[in-house]
Amino acid sequence: MRTIPTGLIYGGALAISSGANFLALLVWTRLLPPAQFGIYAIASGTALFLNALGFEWLRQTASRLLVSPGAKFGVDPGRANSMTLVVLSVVGITFVVIALGRGLNLPIAELPASWWPVIGVFTLSEMMLALANTLSRFRMLPWQFFRSMASRGFLSLAIGVPLVMLGWGALGAILGIVLAQCLVIGSTLLLDRFWRTLRPAQGRRADVAAILHFGLPLIASSGANYSVGFLDRYMVGQFLGLKEVGLYSAPFDLMQKTVVFLLLAINLTAGPRIFLAFEAKGPDAARHELDQNFLLLLGVGLPAVVGLAALSPGLSGILMGPAYRASAAVLLPLIATAVLLRSLVGFHISLAFQLAKRTRLLVIPPLLSVVVLILAGYFGLRWYGLVGMACAAILAQGFAFGLSLAMAKRIFGMRLPMAQAWRVIAAAACMGALLWPLRGYSGALPTLGLVAAGGTIYGAALLLFGYPPARAILARLRRAES
Repeated sequence: MRTIPTGLIYGGALAISSGANFLALLVWTRLLPPAQFGIYAIASGTALFLNALGFEWLRQTASRLLVSPGAKFGVDPGRANSMTLVVLSVVGITFVVIALGRGLNLPIAELPASWWPVIGVFTLSEMMLALANTLSRFRMLPWQFFRSMASRGFLSLAIGVPLVMLGWGALGAILGIVLAQCLVIGSTLLLDRFWRTLRPAQGRRADVAAILHFGLPLIASSGANYSVGFLDRYMVGQFLGLKEVGLYSAPFDLMQKTVVFLLLAINLTAGPRIFLAFEAKGPDAARHELDQNFLLLLGVGLPAVVGLAALSPGLSGILMGPAYRASAAVLLPLIATAVLLRSLVGFHISLAFQLAKRTRLLVIPPLLSVVVLILAGYFGLRWYGLVGMACAAILAQGFAFGLSLAMAKRIFGMRLPMAQAWRVIAAAACMGALLWPLRGYSGALPTLGLVAAGGTIYGAALLLFGYPPARAILARLRRAES
């Protein structure tokens, strides 16, 4: 029997998971009014922020320090015990933070203090699921990864939709996600014998020290990176209210579940290849792989962003509920630009800092970008409302991109292969120029037809401008036909 390639299994898992998340956006923008969607966005975003601040460093550390191909279960048992001890300690700290927030009756942005327990459980379940999935991927257990990723999204809808329809609103949607994650985590713990071998009491001081030395510098960078990508929603809530948070967040969610998914899939396969090239052949080989990674990210991300921007009225009409369509049509071009800039930093430029082992420097660009976002967002919201906030997000993400690139050039000699990149930019510009005059057409069939036409125009322009990967794909297709 022919074995399914591991990469195809991982890609399928991500595709199904993203499809479920995309379906969730279609459902929630139809079942939840903007104010409730705003509550949903603030609650889920706060949980993900706490996860980025308190636990993302654990996931990254586990992927670099625990994997041991020669060991049983593919994990170093001593370090696994020590990591479990560290995780439990951070969980305890999280419980204290949640209890203090609830006990002191501290609000969460525009949400009352009663949301603290829900957000706390959301955070912990998100952490456990991310950690389990990371270990499944690095232990080369693709089907375990597939089951976890594919089931979470659909389970959250299966649980959340009835709760929302029963009148639970945003809380029902959040509980659907939390319960789904708990079910997936529980099944993983039961089915994978590795988790039953962990003995946190046997954690070793030297291993704990190594984990903290590697991981603690990542806390600030993870928190700052997430802050610059989510702080705008808090600002919108503070200035304009939860309804406007919902209208502003929906286009961001659309980008997260389309363009960011595509770029994440590239990152998951390109990242290990870049690190392997560095370890096997040195910095020059890694820089070559980084060049290819940038061209692939730009070649996929830029036309997707241009297409979303050019066809935003029609796409908003198809993908958003009636209450969200008008604002999404205006905001999508701006939000798409900000999201692409942020993705290029996270999925490309940040790799140079990891290769150079200068991860502490990763905190500088996002921290300064937060300052830019706050200042520009304050005036943008006062003068132009949601459009002003979206423009401030572009400014902040552009600043982070420029500063990160300048630092990456200095510490690792990173370069951008502009000789090839300009061909991608020109092809995307041609596509956008031809689609933009037709953006007034609405309806499912005309919009889908324009999407298909845009893809064809983009591919033809790449061939016309002599883009090597496009020509290589065409040559393979011709060989396959003959």
